[in-house]
Amino acid sequence: AMATTACMPKQNKLAPLQDAIGTYNDGIKWGSLTDAGGLEQAAERDDFLDERDGLAKYLRITGYDIVRVDLAAGSKTAADVVIKFEWYDDRKGMLRESHVAQTWEQQKGRWWVVKEALLRGDEMPGILPKEEDLEQPKEDAAAASAAADLGPAPTSDAPARPQR
Repeated sequence: AMATTACMPKQNKLAPLQDAIGTYNDGIKWGSLTDAGGLEQAAERDDFLDERDGLAKYLRITGYDIVRVDLAAGSKTAADVVIKFEWYDDRKGMLRESHVAQTWEQQKGRWWVVKEALLRGDEMPGILPKEEDLEQPKEDAAAASAAADLGPAPTSDAPARPQR
């Protein structure tokens, strides 16, 4: 008799991260704060839930796509994720698109969102602006704007989410 062995597929090591990304972003899209908030670290969870509750009054996310998931170089416990959100503000009604960089870390076997910032596209309520926008002091930005005769720098309708 001939014995054969079936090749067992390797367990996808990224499955827990992919599940966490889906749960978090589905929670953001559908306003399920308990799903999304459960993936926020305890220190920021209350602020996150309060902020998202306020945004739910006017922010509508119509869809999102996971564009990229990369484990940080040489790490099995940190990942960089890019999400493309399609959304609109009920007060303005125009469909917008934003690519958001999410930084994830695994701690005690669980994946957590530790930072979100706009990568490109429209500034989105609840998401930090691009990193380079944060580095320029407001006085310099206002002076540069006035010097270019463009008027004051645009501001978001919602307070920026604190960096975690």
